Amino acid sequence: MESAAPFFNASASHIAMMQRPYGPRIHMDENAAGGAPAGGGEAAGAIPESFASADAAARFLISRRQRDEQPGADADAGDNDFTSDDGADHGAPDHELSDEGNAAPDHDQAPGESEGDDAEAEKLPPVERPRSWAKEEQAEWDDLPRSLQEKIAAREDAREKALRKGQNDAAEKLKGLTAREQAAEQARQAYEGQARQALNVLMREQLARFPDIKTMADVVKLSETDPLRFIQWQAHQQDLQVQAAAVKEADDRGEKQKAEAWNSFRAKENATVLEHIPELGDAEKAPKIMQRAVAHLQSLGFTAEELGAFDKGEKLSLFDHRLQRLIFDGMRYQDVQKAAKSAAKKPVPPVQRPGVKAAGNGASERVQSLNSKLNSSGSLKDAAALLVARRNARR
Repeated sequence: MESAAPFFNASASHIAMMQRPYGPRIHMDENAAGGAPAGGGEAAGAIPESFASADAAARFLISRRQRDEQPGADADAGDNDFTSDDGADHGAPDHELSDEGNAAPDHDQAPGESEGDDAEAEKLPPVERPRSWAKEEQAEWDDLPRSLQEKIAAREDAREKALRKGQNDAAEKLKGLTAREQAAEQARQAYEGQARQALNVLMREQLARFPDIKTMADVVKLSETDPLRFIQWQAHQQDLQVQAAAVKEADDRGEKQKAEAWNSFRAKENATVLEHIPELGDAEKAPKIMQRAVAHLQSLGFTAEELGAFDKGEKLSLFDHRLQRLIFDGMRYQDVQKAAKSAAKKPVPPVQRPGVKAAGNGASERVQSLNSKLNSSGSLKDAAALLVARRNARR
């Protein structure tokens, strides 16, 4: 099996130096025959028949060159023979070979790269992590090569710009759509207003031009006695029907919008009241509470017809005496609750010795009894009695 590294068969006279953009290069003529120097015979520095690599050939030339430059050394004409195969003397190469890397290019370094590239990259500011990457992925982002970070950041930036552009375009379209909807609503309202005005004008003309046409008999008589005026009356009736239909359509649309607005308001308020009265969300308790509420409202003077109208969205004024009574009852209930809380916080009177009756002990016992009764009943009558008992106890 042949070796992976090829052997070169060359002589010193067939090694030429060639200038490259990134340094000198050794060109080997594989067809040249190796052998002894031009003077013949085996010398101390005879050229081997083959070299293991181009680096080995370069090192051999460097060592021969250094030995020849020493004083007293025998010059070997064949060692410095740079004559090419065509017999032309090209002289010495423009670049001297040295041990610093000019003998052969570094195979691990790409052409055009320099050792200062990494240092220059370190001086640049770090590439920020894209917003699409989570904070937990910062370590992975830092491990990526800078070139890859720049590509990913540029791609994410372009994607975000495209997304923002799409959002802005959608917002502009929505603004345009809203403006068109507003313009259409204004045109519709103007049309409905004109239809109402036209209907009123036609009705006034009806009274002015055909005051005698009131019944169907008058219409028949008019068709028999005055056919031309009858035709005018028919045309006027057609105009009335067209404008009346437009007005009715506008009224129906308005009623539908009012119904939708009322249903939306009602659903919203029913959802809000559950935060204050959670019992209304119970399927078993809610019907009983509603029955009690209707009975309470009827006791204040509201009729069933009025309650039905309120259920459909009819307005109720705050100046209605029944509503004022309802508000006042709620205020008194709050006063009772506050009184009960303040009474519960008062200290218990000191314990008396047996057989000794403290002054005002009966009044204190009555206050305690009424307080317990109020906590269990919660009625306004018990609250009023408790207030009177407290005043008497303080006296």
